[in-house]
Amino acid sequence: MTAGAGSAPGRGPSTSTSRSNRRYCCRYRTGRSTGRVFTPRVDRYSQITVRTNRYSVPVRLIGKRVRVVLPPGG
Repeated sequence: MTAGAGSAPGRGPSTSTSRSNRRYCCRYRTGRSTGRVFTPRVDRYSQITVRTNRYSVPVRLIGKRVRVVLPPGG
């Protein structure tokens, strides 16, 4: 067999391989995030503060709370 058998030249893995990987990967998802969740309020400058870092957000969110999830180790 040649390298890349089971897939077309210049393309990703074959469809059957992708499907089996997708089933395997999705099997153990719990639907819950394992990171830290914060709900900061957007200030009048359209920014939020999460753990001493400032991030800009869309203007339409001024005065509202947003949900921020920091990944584990982040």
